[in-house]
Amino acid sequence: MKKRHLFFLVIFLLSLITVYGNGLEEEHEEEPTIPWPIWTVVGYGSVLFGVLVFLMVKLKKRMKSKMKQFVYSLVVLTVGFVSLYLIITTIFLNVTSETGGPVHWHADYEVWACGEKLTLIDPKFPSNKVGTPVLHDHGDNRIHVEGVISNMLDASLHAFFKIIGGELTKTTLGFPTNEKYRHYENDMLCASGNPGILYVFVNGEEVDDFAEYVLAPYETIPPGDTIKIIFTDEPADEIDTYTSQYGRERKI
Repeated sequence: MKKRHLFFLVIFLLSLITVYGNGLEEEHEEEPTIPWPIWTVVGYGSVLFGVLVFLMVKLKKRMKSKMKQFVYSLVVLTVGFVSLYLIITTIFLNVTSETGGPVHWHADYEVWACGEKLTLIDPKFPSNKVGTPVLHDHGDNRIHVEGVISNMLDASLHAFFKIIGGELTKTTLGFPTNEKYRHYENDMLCASGNPGILYVFVNGEEVDDFAEYVLAPYETIPPGDTIKIIFTDEPADEIDTYTSQYGRERKI
């Protein structure tokens, strides 16, 4: 490979790593149990590694023997530090997590407002999901929990809505769609002119403290949860409490 081609390749990879690393750093900024977020270390370590490799290739003929040894030593130290940090941090998080290690849970959900089914905003390229690696939606109306859960409330409905850029409280629903951000509060009027109320049903049963509801720990559905979040002006006894995918036979 010609040097100029290698140069542009390194610059591209560094740009990609930096953007990706910064994005993941923001997603993990609330991680309180380790000195630095994992992807901060990976991001900066990758950038440093790329710069050192570039210097070795670009300035190979100009560098003296001692300088080459010094740069090579920095490469080894960078790779070694990042690898060791990842190993130690992974073990630590697995041991101290409430789930005792990584999990893979799913829950299907629907969001309705005044008779209209809402669809979550599409993932932004290059990502294929809305949310974080641990808690996200792939555009399939399914909540995915994939990874280590340090606190069980990190797998709650409130946490999911916060991560996707929405809001879910006892009286408030916020949901980002491709058209606009949808916001509803108890007693806001629907198109009918009647005030609406926010309800959440899990497997057909109403949940009172729904914001703090933690998803059932199952990969398949059922027995994993089906969740219907609905802001409606319908009388409580007339509400269809089941998601359309499973229908009333899902009641248990």
